Amino acid sequence: MTIARSTRQSADRGPAARSGEHDGNRGIRLDLRRRQRIVFKEEAPDQLYRVERGCITLDAVLPDDRRQVLLVLYPGDLISRSASPPVPGIGLTAAVASTLTRLPGETIDTAADGVTEMLRLHAAVAQLSARSTLHAMAIGRLTSEERVATLLTEIALFCGRAIQGSYSFEMPLSRDDMADYLALNPDTLSRLMSRLRARKLIAMPTRNRAIVRDLDALMALTPLAKAVLALRGSVERGATAAG
Repeated sequence: MTIARSTRQSADRGPAARSGEHDGNRGIRLDLRRRQRIVFKEEAPDQLYRVERGCITLDAVLPDDRRQVLLVLYPGDLISRSASPPVPGIGLTAAVASTLTRLPGETIDTAADGVTEMLRLHAAVAQLSARSTLHAMAIGRLTSEERVATLLTEIALFCGRAIQGSYSFEMPLSRDDMADYLALNPDTLSRLMSRLRARKLIAMPTRNRAIVRDLDALMALTPLAKAVLALRGSVERGATAAG
């Protein structure tokens, strides 16, 4: 993977992290500003974070301020320190204004519906592991265009709102985030995005708003499209079962 420059704007334990609200056995709510970080160095290994709103990146910042995006997390995803690589500066960054719930492991174990909750959490963690493996496959074997198509398909399915065959969403990642995550040069990424716009597969009506105009055509550009679609389907089935 390539290494991009860090764009950190706040350190671990910012104001939002210190003023979280307790929600009984459901954990502590953390409202994060864009680019606010939670660094894992002081976290208990079994402590979980669940994304409630927005988009979070799991990333590492090396001592010389180089940053690597490792995984993109969407609402419903769960992540813990124990499931993260033991590298310097590993933590979570809010790609956009986001909300997390901090879930200590012992809170889940003692919940009234502990067995059901634990099964649901295990399924969520397994789904995230599958997405991480799929991302490694994309970086290792796909062309630059295929990588971009895979990520845009993922964002559309996990964040988008379907409107008459198109998917509209707030673009959760900056150009540098996307380039870093896809192991691409930012200029190469810009050219690929422009090519997709010229082919009318995507549109960017505003700087932070994106529309996938033809999801089927976009998915046809990547051999991993069906896998992404299957993973999205597993999330929806899990949410239905939990409800």
